[in-house]
Amino acid sequence: MIDFYDPRFFKLAKSDEGKELWEFLNRTEVIESLKKASRREWAAVDAVNEEIEQTFGERLIATGKVLQYKRMIGAMIYNILLPRGFEFVRYGVHCVRGTFMITGSLYKEQETGGVEQ
Repeated sequence: MIDFYDPRFFKLAKSDEGKELWEFLNRTEVIESLKKASRREWAAVDAVNEEIEQTFGERLIATGKVLQYKRMIGAMIYNILLPRGFEFVRYGVHCVRGTFMITGSLYKEQETGGVEQ
């Protein structure tokens, strides 16, 4: 697993919550869920929205930075899916599972595929 780096979220990514989110999103079963949701033309985050809410929701809300964390989750998913052969299509896709993330980004599998990690 590579480290997450995005200068917009440098401090958040280094927080305990940021590190735990990155570790969670990089679990094999989570990556497969993100890919499956993308293949179904759902927002990728929709696949794990309920689990994010149950596992991290209260803690992220308590930080007072929940919107920044939500944006960082989106950036993390972007960094996970692109090297695996998916490309960004659009943002603002309504999530239907869970209530933590209201919208997410849609990805589609590239014709050539990516490098599995």
